[in-house]
Amino acid sequence: MAPSQSMPTAWFRTTDVKSIDSNPWFKRRDLRSLERIPTDSTPTAFAMTDTTRAHHMKAKYMLASSALQDPVWFVNTFAADSGEEALRKFWRLLGEDLPAEDRVEAEGLQVDRVRLGADGPKLLVLTLPAPRKRNEAYYLAAALLPGKLRFFCLESSVSATDGSAMTVLAELAPEGRYNWGPGSAAEIRDFVESLGALLSDADARPLSFVEMQLA
Repeated sequence: MAPSQSMPTAWFRTTDVKSIDSNPWFKRRDLRSLERIPTDSTPTAFAMTDTTRAHHMKAKYMLASSALQDPVWFVNTFAADSGEEALRKFWRLLGEDLPAEDRVEAEGLQVDRVRLGADGPKLLVLTLPAPRKRNEAYYLAAALLPGKLRFFCLESSVSATDGSAMTVLAELAPEGRYNWGPGSAAEIRDFVESLGALLSDADARPLSFVEMQLA
């Protein structure tokens, strides 16, 4: 975050929240190009593959990039009373710029504001439509920490040993994607608890890192 920015002290301002159209990431001309969204077809890039849906994956990366580039706008937009409406508008606009066969219905989109403990960090949790493919996200979470924002995902995955379904906890940062290992159950309460454990563990180290420019 730029030194001149400061995070909001409340979940949302009582004045007018900026419209989703005020952020260039969500203007139609930028949605059409999507050049910044990773599209490497190799599995290790954790981006677009034959088994992922473009709508789901591009939404994950675009929301993360927006949060990392302009955290104040992101929080004021999606944590407001109109946050769920803004998320639905974003999802619809993104879908309009994709072929019909690549679009995913907006069913399940939800925004929750959560606090970790009485005086812990605040989380802005976005629920996405249920994943059907590997690397698609169940939840996205912006963690509001002193002076900065961190962005996490609970992703759908498969076990490398037996091919069974599992989840992965990932963090999307300006410099790339950190894999924090097996994730929680795909329930918002379990996801939030796992983030609380990670954020409170000063010795936690990611299992792997994939470089990509997200901010």
